Amino acid sequence: MTGHEGEDADEPGDEAFAPTCRRCLAIMDKLFPEPVLNDQFALIAQIITATVAEHGYAEMHNVPGDHHAALRKQVRSAVRQRTGHGLQTLVHESMVIFICEPISKQHAAERDRAAAEAMNSVLTGEPTLMPTPWRLSWDTWADS
Repeated sequence: MTGHEGEDADEPGDEAFAPTCRRCLAIMDKLFPEPVLNDQFALIAQIITATVAEHGYAEMHNVPGDHHAALRKQVRSAVRQRTGHGLQTLVHESMVIFICEPISKQHAAERDRAAAEAMNSVLTGEPTLMPTPWRLSWDTWADS
């Protein structure tokens, strides 16, 4: 944004700031109506919260784009309330990733052991399926 109309913005003491792209997008987002959430939204958020509380990590695949922000907000709040820890969320296309570092650190030895077993099975040629209880799909829980 520039100085007042009729004034020179280049004069000393006059500073003009433009909002960042992120801020503009946030302002514009507020102009749109809230999305209608899926009927199973609360259940999905509860499942993700339980998974993060147990493993420190969860992935939710195939999340509709208009549900990303609400899901991230709901799960962050629920994890903080349930565990007292903060949560980092990442989005990649339709996948939303939830990471709770303090809980994840508690399971580091377990993950290292599973990784060593997986590498051993690859080297010996004995394929084994590793369970991935933290990998969830929106389509499994949401009504179509």
